[in-house]
Amino acid sequence: MKSAHSAAINSNERIFPIFAKKLASKDTKEYANTVRKFAHWLGSEKAYYPAARPKIVQLLEIALSSFMDNFVHHSAVATEFVELVRLLLQSVTPFIPLFSEVELQCCTD
Repeated sequence: MKSAHSAAINSNERIFPIFAKKLASKDTKEYANTVRKFAHWLGSEKAYYPAARPKIVQLLEIALSSFMDNFVHHSAVATEFVELVRLLLQSVTPFIPLFSEVELQCCTD
């Protein structure tokens, strides 16, 4: 079981930079698809192991920043993308109590 857990963590370590790059994308399809995948990933309590929590916060910040910088002012996609950001927040909200680290508390309040 431990090796499966380690393999999952190693896999996540490889996927975090890919998520970061795609969440920072100005391409609407790439951003939208990545937000959906990330939101799905955030729906599992297993995602919130201690080493992942700071990276989750970082990815959420990237997604929100990208939304604000690239999409919020474009009426053609703004409504859809507001729903995508809401999806991210709904995915992570049930797990906020798991963010016990003091340095992450300010980011989850």
